[in-house]
Amino acid sequence: MFVPFEDLATDARIWIYQSSRPLSETEQRNVDLQGREFIEQWAAHGQPLKASIKTFYNHFVVVGVDEHTHLPSGCSIDQSVAFIRSLESQMGVDFFDRSKVSVFHDNSVMLKGLSEIKSLIKDGKMSENTLVFDNLIQSKGSMDQWIKPIRRSWLGRYFTQTAGNLGS
Repeated sequence: MFVPFEDLATDARIWIYQSSRPLSETEQRNVDLQGREFIEQWAAHGQPLKASIKTFYNHFVVVGVDEHTHLPSGCSIDQSVAFIRSLESQMGVDFFDRSKVSVFHDNSVMLKGLSEIKSLIKDGKMSENTLVFDNLIQSKGSMDQWIKPIRRSWLGRYFTQTAGNLGS
């Protein structure tokens, strides 16, 4: 059963899918339309899941499910992944490339490879306060920590290393 994303409980479980390029307005509307259709029939062991889907920052598709109503099963999670894969195929994007880090700059998203980030840090072109997206958050309530200074992310360790140890 579809509910607006804003109506999900703060402890609703979420999955964040980062696109390999910005999604157009038409693509975002398509995600919303097809996502709603998917969620309306999404179930775990025959029980409808109270869930939502929403695009953010033209780059992210976030699926959320209220686990208080019914817990998603392994099979239902697999169904949601298959749905995201179908969007990938339709739109010609990659939602599963984990080799890129999303950097938030001038109110937009830039994707950077890890070696590029290491070089930018080493060259002093990326500071500890550069904002990055932490796509590993797992609850809707954690979304206020989704964008954080790089020093507070897993990439922060590169600021404690010497420039010579950054390597690639």
